[in-house]
Amino acid sequence: MTLSACEVHSSLTGHNVKSRAHFTRVEYCYIHDSANREFDLVDAKATPPSKGSDAVLLGNIIVKNPSARATTR
Repeated sequence: MTLSACEVHSSLTGHNVKSRAHFTRVEYCYIHDSANREFDLVDAKATPPSKGSDAVLLGNIIVKNPSARATTR
């Protein structure tokens, strides 16, 4: 999955970017003001790790919404 040169913002619930792809590339995006977290990407708990389960974040501007509810995993 590739997301390039986009503005992603203001999710009503959850995350602005959620991906379960084994390779995720997010480049040159402005990502801000989520309801929870800006990103939720594939990890060992959600999907068994395998070769190529990677994420690349390149040249993005990521701004956390100061009023977003705090969560822990």
